[in-house]
This record gives sequence, structure tokens and C-alpha cells, in this order.
Amino acid sequence: MMARRKRRGGRHKRPLLDKAFDVLGIFVAAGPAIQGVGDHLQSDPQNIPAGIAYRYTGMDVNSGNWDQAQALRGFGTVAAGGVVASIPRIFRLVRGFIKGR
Repeated sequence: MMARRKRRGGRHKRPLLDKAFDVLGIFVAAGPAIQGVGDHLQSDPQNIPAGIAYRYTGMDVNSGNWDQAQALRGFGTVAAGGVVASIPRIFRLVRGFIKGR
């Protein structure tokens, strides 16, 4: 005879929480793109792609200069977005190790 499984009410909350953190991670990672669009939206809209590329890579396509600090900030925001999106999964993994699964 098979054992009956207990029903828990919190099962449907987990995917919603995962999706919420995924959306938050997307907004964090899209921060440089939003800044790049905001910099050029009113004054010179034709330079929006160049502004977005500069915010993520630090490369100014107009002058050819490379800003290493901006490149690190762009990489850092994308990495931070990935970490934010992974927070619920990381907590479940750590909780599983603590419980001994």
C-alpha cells in the first residue's frame, strides 16, 4: 500500500515568487540600457544604440575610446541581475543542504 502524500498549500506560491525575482533580475540587468536610452532620448535619439553600447561595454563608438570603469559597471549590473533572479533557487538549495536532503 502506498503512503498518501500530504498536501501543502504553499506549492503554487513558489513559481510566482520565482517569476517575481526573474522580473526583478531583468530590470536590474536592463539598468544600463534604460540609462543609455534616457541619456539620448530628448537630445539626439539617433545615438541611443551608441549610448546603450557604452553603458554595457564602456566602448564609445563615436570616439573609439574605452572606459574600463564603465565596462566593469556594465558587467556588474548584468551579473547582479543574474544573482537577483537566482535568489529563490539559491535559498532552496541551501535549505536542502541544511535539512540534509
